[in-house]
Amino acid sequence: MELEQMDEDNDEHLECSFAHELVSDFIPYAIVEEDTHKSVQKLQTISPTLAKELAEYKSFRTSELNRFRVGSKVAEVTHAGEVEALLRFLGFCQTTLEIREPSMKILRRHDIGAIVQSYCEDCQHRELKWSSMTNCKMLCLS
Repeated sequence: MELEQMDEDNDEHLECSFAHELVSDFIPYAIVEEDTHKSVQKLQTISPTLAKELAEYKSFRTSELNRFRVGSKVAEVTHAGEVEALLRFLGFCQTTLEIREPSMKILRRHDIGAIVQSYCEDCQHRELKWSSMTNCKMLCLS
């Protein structure tokens, strides 16, 4: 038996979708006080498009029932933290990618993985804790 086939046969997550794996391993948002002053500058101006997307995202994350969501609703404080993480990520994208009015559409880009990696590397360069990077990474991948 080839080594690759053995790896597939022994992969306990083979039948588990990537989306399910991300949700099941999700780390709740947490503020890391010592990272606050080192953090990326969040997006300052929210366009009408982004405001609409944020309202829809809030409804998606905090509504009691949503047939498109995996898992239960989140508390308002969790959602507020997710938005703060997203605005920091979008601020990074605005500066790095020179996007004048970034929106949540950026999360659907074909190169989002590379962008998130650049963001995490920037956070690492700023000596942020891993949990601060994870907050945005999980948001971008969910």
